[in-house]
Amino acid sequence: MIGRLLLYKLAGFGMFIGIVTTGWAQTRISGQVKDDKGKPLGFASIYIENTIDGSTADSAGRYSFKTYAKGKQVLVASFIGYESTRDSILIDKKVLNHTIIIKEKVVNMQEVVITAGAFEANDENKVAVLKPLDIYTNAGAGGDIMGAIRTLPGAQAQTEQTGLFVRGGDASESQVIIDGMVVQNPFSSNVPGVSQRSRFTPFQFKGMSFSSGGYSVRYGQALSSVLELNTTDLPTSSNINFSLGMTGGEASGVKKWSSSSIELTGHYDNLTPFFDLAKTNFKYYQVPESGGGSVKYTLLGTKKDIIKILMKFDR
Repeated sequence: MIGRLLLYKLAGFGMFIGIVTTGWAQTRISGQVKDDKGKPLGFASIYIENTIDGSTADSAGRYSFKTYAKGKQVLVASFIGYESTRDSILIDKKVLNHTIIIKEKVVNMQEVVITAGAFEANDENKVAVLKPLDIYTNAGAGGDIMGAIRTLPGAQAQTEQTGLFVRGGDASESQVIIDGMVVQNPFSSNVPGVSQRSRFTPFQFKGMSFSSGGYSVRYGQALSSVLELNTTDLPTSSNINFSLGMTGGEASGVKKWSSSSIELTGHYDNLTPFFDLAKTNFKYYQVPESGGGSVKYTLLGTKKDIIKILMKFDR
């Protein structure tokens, strides 16, 4: 009686082990990955969604791996430059063979403009474009073009050295371009330990664009930044302007003809009235004073030709 009972228990235990083993049995999934033209696609990635079961195809696009997953599953295949494919499969046997078709991804390229054998390297969508009022309304810029540029991302606020420093580069790696020409001395005379202002006023220009990405192609050398300035064309009308303040005075005038114009400016600055009102704890041997002026002549030729002559003096 005991022997027969033990035999029944062993038989039941054997049936339990068989059921569990069947439940834990793995399924081998294999096949080949091809593109939409029927050519094998080597080294594609294949895996069952929401599991860690998968493999990488060989050079001929063949793949094979085992999984414990059962029932309806999603087989995902992906490859660089191709769209990911998600195929529904039914895992209900020990061996499953499935061929995967991956379609090539369509990529739209941006327009490339080639003119007169030259490649257009400038991308105006990636530069900061400023108007004259943007310079004057920039807090801390003090109406200076360079002061406003130093507040933009990528530029360093430098108070002890004259120049435009961008992303750790030296001042010699930044160029100032006016109407397509490189400006050799864009700053006022250098004073040790003090960063100087630019020589130009914002309203001399109709637009200012700043790029902190460099222009190695367009300007022929590796640069950390380019500040491109475009001067105004013919003024809209003739006018005369005067201004007077505690530190000096300024006058300017514009005379416009049908196809030409002349613009004159002059200023004189003296800090004596300011120091008479604002008492400071230091004295000057000579109170700072400065003066200067500029002349600009514009001549409009044909619809595509224009001559601009600018002369500027500062003391």
